[in-house]
Amino acid sequence: MEPIITFKERCRLCYCCVRSCPVKAIKVDNGFAQIMYDRCIGCGNCLSCPQQAKAVVDRIGQTQELLTSGQPVVAVLGCSYPAFLHAITPGQLVAALKNLGFCEVHEGAYGARMIAGSYQNALQRTGQPLISSHCPAVVSLIERHFPKLIPNLAGVVSPMIAMGRFIKDILGKETKVIYISTCIAVKFEVQAAEASSAIDVVLTYQEIDKFFKSRYIDPASLTEAPFDGLDPGNARLFTLTGGPLKVFNIEPDFLDTDIISAEGENHAIDIIRDLATGRISPSFVDLRLCDGGCVDGPARDHTLNHFYKRKLIVNYNNSTLPYKTAPHYRSTASMPDLARPFSDKSRRLPGPDKYDIKRILHSTNKFTQSDELNCRACGYNTCREHAVAVFQGLADLEMCLPHHLQQVDFADIYERCSNGEVNRRQASFKAERELHVSRTEKNLIQRYLEETGGNVAKAARLANIPRRTLYRLLEKHGLDIAQRMRTKSAGQDDPE
Repeated sequence: MEPIITFKERCRLCYCCVRSCPVKAIKVDNGFAQIMYDRCIGCGNCLSCPQQAKAVVDRIGQTQELLTSGQPVVAVLGCSYPAFLHAITPGQLVAALKNLGFCEVHEGAYGARMIAGSYQNALQRTGQPLISSHCPAVVSLIERHFPKLIPNLAGVVSPMIAMGRFIKDILGKETKVIYISTCIAVKFEVQAAEASSAIDVVLTYQEIDKFFKSRYIDPASLTEAPFDGLDPGNARLFTLTGGPLKVFNIEPDFLDTDIISAEGENHAIDIIRDLATGRISPSFVDLRLCDGGCVDGPARDHTLNHFYKRKLIVNYNNSTLPYKTAPHYRSTASMPDLARPFSDKSRRLPGPDKYDIKRILHSTNKFTQSDELNCRACGYNTCREHAVAVFQGLADLEMCLPHHLQQVDFADIYERCSNGEVNRRQASFKAERELHVSRTEKNLIQRYLEETGGNVAKAARLANIPRRTLYRLLEKHGLDIAQRMRTKSAGQDDPE
């Protein structure tokens, strides 16, 4: 079973998942929006569905089966855990996990420490731009949508896979390893043939918290227990912005353009596009798809802001943690195999020509450029993107809200009105439609401004329109920010 599933009965075709998916791996068919797993990169954006029609598959039952199987089961905590389970001490968390039945508990940050040397060696050998491969969502993005860049990926496993291989090399292949993380993409990663067998189950922090409650375990009431693995040191900072470069001992100069480090889907996809076209050619590109780094992954604590979580991680790194490294880890100096291959998993969809686009636009009463409202109600950025999706079988014409409203109202007009009243009803419908479109346009602009903290330049990029157009729309809808932003930009441009 795939890590994210759709509850068909909950889907109300609001197209929120289509709108949020950066690679448009959502297909609207048979009355609901379904995930196309061969295009999905596991970013977890679709989990923001307001109807909760998309959900992570619960792996607690599978974990319980492993814990009662009689085989040794080891828990590995991802680097971000102090920013989620912050109400208890690390030692209490270890004690709670051992109460569940885990024989050992490790910090996943040690995996980041293990792969650091491999990155340094790769940087010395490569003669082309090297792209980090520790973020499984970035790896999937390249394998499925930019296969041209597969040779540029560092042939190194992620910290999670490194930990799994390390533990199984020492304790034996029969050992089961459970990884606990904020990341949803790692749930997809463990299913890939290139990284299989290292990790048996991936749980989110929400799942482990639910597991504690189902067993009536209160971690805060327990006596602290020590970690069993090796101390990762400052690799605990790997989860933060700039953390990978610090762990890999890469210290770029402030003015250095040869090393790029970026986070967030917009930055990551733009950089990957530029690399694919040859527009940029840095020596090393460190990318993570989640804005804010792993600490802000899809299964994060949404009640805490990024900077408070950063403070929790930094304080955790500076603290003294209970450690009692097991003898079998102290006595070994061998490293597991940290190499991994990549493969082309892209699926090319047929592309329409300009006449196909024109035909589809005409079928939704879009005959001129002014008819293309680009309202994004369908989930696509522009009417033309929606037309391409219709041609490729990912969308249907009914997703166009203005066209759908027009069809419904015209059917009602002709059904209930005499011929003499049609013209009047048509005029009334046109006015109502323009009012609805205006309201939708205003609401979208307000949302973009809220998401960007009032930054007009960023809001314009998010809306996929020129900044000048956004200023005109702000004035058109009487939004107060228009004058304030114009006054501000008269002396200084908005920060990009």
